[in-house]
Amino acid sequence: MFASATVAQTGDALVNFENRAAAALDITDKQRRVVLATEMQLTPDEREAFWEIYQEYAAEFRAISLEQARDLETFLRNYENMDETVANELIRNYFDQEKRLLKSREKYLKRFRRVLPEQKVMRFYQIDNKLNAVYEYELVMRIPLIPLPQN
Repeated sequence: MFASATVAQTGDALVNFENRAAAALDITDKQRRVVLATEMQLTPDEREAFWEIYQEYAAEFRAISLEQARDLETFLRNYENMDETVANELIRNYFDQEKRLLKSREKYLKRFRRVLPEQKVMRFYQIDNKLNAVYEYELVMRIPLIPLPQN
């Protein structure tokens, strides 16, 4: 997804990278909605309430995903000469983003439970987890491992 991104050196290139990341997330979001619409098997009453909550849930996921894309751009820009400071910042950001994703999932769990039976809530989180796994797999397979410093 982001593998074709050229390492950005100018402000315009950085904006272009973010635009490509946002466009990729738009496609991913549309694909998620299609899968969820098919697999959730919502009743008409459940459908309206679910999509209203999901819209907010997806917005939080998207915001964090854009942060991850910016960090990926930083990684790519510093790939050849990654110093301790940048590596530390990227690690710190990764853990912060993961914590916020989990916190968001837990927050929305309460809201989904108010409008869906428990089995459908579980089904949603199963589908969401599977879609996240596919998204992350496609992404990480294109990111090279950082080279180790030569001693």
